[in-house]
Amino acid sequence: MRTNGTTAGVALVLGLAAGCGGRSEKAPAPVPTATTTAPAVLHYLASFDDEGVIQREIPSPSAPGPYFLDGVLYADAVALTGLLAPDTPVSLVDGTLVVNGERTELPARRHGAAIYVPVRDFARRFGAYTFIRGNLGTVWPRARLCEYRPRADPRAPVFQGAEAEGLFEGCPATRLHLRSQDVGGRVSVELDIVAPDWRHTERSGKMSILTSPLIPKR
Repeated sequence: MRTNGTTAGVALVLGLAAGCGGRSEKAPAPVPTATTTAPAVLHYLASFDDEGVIQREIPSPSAPGPYFLDGVLYADAVALTGLLAPDTPVSLVDGTLVVNGERTELPARRHGAAIYVPVRDFARRFGAYTFIRGNLGTVWPRARLCEYRPRADPRAPVFQGAEAEGLFEGCPATRLHLRSQDVGGRVSVELDIVAPDWRHTERSGKMSILTSPLIPKR
């Protein structure tokens, strides 16, 4: 038994060596593998409070639900239009998305009767920003972005990402009113600041600055 095993092992080694000798031949082509998806969670920014942001999940009306494919987050287009632009019709033509009758360059994927779209690119069409961390994607609708902008830390990832995509353009500008008057030899300057509030209303704030006495010219 030991001799037969040794003989078989030698034959195997000699066979492999013979296959490697002589002219070098091209390596066999790699066997293609199916692209896999990873499940994701999709939220939207509903509002702000004193402690931060309030997020809610975007329910998916179809299977398989949100997922990542090659690093891109996909979700049901109907779920997204319900949040960003209710009653906007979407369809799929030759693998690309049609929104409200307009042909786009966005790739889309069909799952049964549902159409899945790349969330970030789709949301951007409606002025929304998608922040992704790990397997969680959060859609910031345009109204929430504009509320966030006046109070945002410019170093924050959401601020930098939205600004890089040009999503703050067109947001209502903060209005500043400057009034000054001479009060008893002093200059009184009053600033009236009106900016969007966290809760969809406008908030006014006033600040009065009383300067040092005027020094008459000699």
